[in-house]
Amino acid sequence: MTYFVKITNPKEFRRDILESSKKVIGCLQANRNVAYVREKKQQLIENLKKQVEELDMLVQKLDGILPDKHLREEAVQEAKRQQERLAEEHSAKEHALSPEEALHKLHIHPPEPPRTPPPGMPEKSDEEQELADAMKGIEEKLRSLH
Repeated sequence: MTYFVKITNPKEFRRDILESSKKVIGCLQANRNVAYVREKKQQLIENLKKQVEELDMLVQKLDGILPDKHLREEAVQEAKRQQERLAEEHSAKEHALSPEEALHKLHIHPPEPPRTPPPGMPEKSDEEQELADAMKGIEEKLRSLH
């Protein structure tokens, strides 16, 4: 059994569907960018872990090479003073944020999904190219409705 429903304003209905499709495709593209950033972040974290392990090993070697405890204590105290100075400078810089930077840091205004991929992002896959083509087609259909 088939039912038919009358659509009172077909152009407006079509425009709404096309605009919704456009938003969905924009979300899919933004999701791809987020996935890329996550992957890049994971690579950087792994690289950082390796560097920290290497630094730990070098510090242990240096610890064995350094002279007696008296000189080590002076070096440690000097390092602590330098760290305190750096921490003070860092906290002063952090408190000097502009209102726009503060709002952005708090994620109050969500950013628009980027239209172009971030630098270094790999070429578009077939699925991503299909999304881009579908977005262009929807935009053309929307322009023809106006």
